[in-house]
Amino acid sequence: MKKFSLVLLAVLFTLSLVTCGLFDAPPVAESSIEWDDGLGPLQPGEFFVGMDKTQGRALTEALAQAGADYFEVVFAAGAQIERVAFNEGRIVRMRAPVYDQAYNNTGTYKAYVFAGRNESRTLLGIGMIIAVEGDDNTGVGDFVIKQNTTAVTFKLEAILNDVKASPTSTFSVNETGVSTISVPVTGNYNVPVYILPKNTADMAASYDFTLTNNHGFTVNLFDAIYYDAGDGIITTRPTVLEGYENQLAVGVTTANIDTDITGANSATAKLAVEFEISTPDKDGLGLLYIDIPVFLFDGPTGFSPTAVPWRLRGGLNNALIDIGVSHNNGDGSLGGAILIGVGSVFDGAGFEVVHSY
Repeated sequence: MKKFSLVLLAVLFTLSLVTCGLFDAPPVAESSIEWDDGLGPLQPGEFFVGMDKTQGRALTEALAQAGADYFEVVFAAGAQIERVAFNEGRIVRMRAPVYDQAYNNTGTYKAYVFAGRNESRTLLGIGMIIAVEGDDNTGVGDFVIKQNTTAVTFKLEAILNDVKASPTSTFSVNETGVSTISVPVTGNYNVPVYILPKNTADMAASYDFTLTNNHGFTVNLFDAIYYDAGDGIITTRPTVLEGYENQLAVGVTTANIDTDITGANSATAKLAVEFEISTPDKDGLGLLYIDIPVFLFDGPTGFSPTAVPWRLRGGLNNALIDIGVSHNNGDGSLGGAILIGVGSVFDGAGFEVVHSY
């Protein structure tokens, strides 16, 4: 298994992917949350973990509106791990595995949060501690968890991607003979189609996910992701577009899933899911979408048998065509699948080549 520790600061938990624009500036040390779960006073060593009502976006604006409604928080001191998962709006109690240590993710003591959709466990954001209440933490980055800590606040960063007919698309096939065109479909918007040559084996492709550091974190926000790329699934299936039913629909074969993380300790970190595409010797259209199981810090085979199995996907509409962040009705999309064309599938239709690789 490959382990990518994920750097995020700990304690209360702030997020509510609900509008456009990235997450707000770092919150103040004092939280506006009313720390009362109706269960009486905190017991010695307990502290609250909750959710602040901040705004942000994940993957696309529409995903921001769809929101994250499920969260998992982990505190780790080496092999000693405490983790808790909870639904949106809840306040939960937990303990740190070790006290009187700074959980700042730069050494042994780490604290992370994952956020996403409860129904599908699609991962939308990753976060770190930004404030600790109830002790003498006064400086930015202290985050010392003590026996008298009362609440810990997390700040979330949204995982972003944008599939589009442009060299800046987060999906790409890095081979000669590949072009991208924009095709109109139902709904008065265009979608990109990646046109690949027929009967070509092992074309290198990548699908990038990024996290932008908006809060002065000094660690790679992807470092806490733990997964085995061999368990990932890249699905391909035949498809046709409305209005082009007479086109031959074909699939695309994928293999050799790998990953590469860049941008540690920088403003933007990128996780590139890398794989290969092989095409058949005939024209047609196919959808391609990824589904990779990931865990926060470690998985069931590690120290945490109760770890939540999250999924890294192209979006909530993972098996439908991704229309991109900024299609022409202006509200973004719920993410989705990549539309692949093979051979001369659109010859004579008058579509414009937007970009050639």
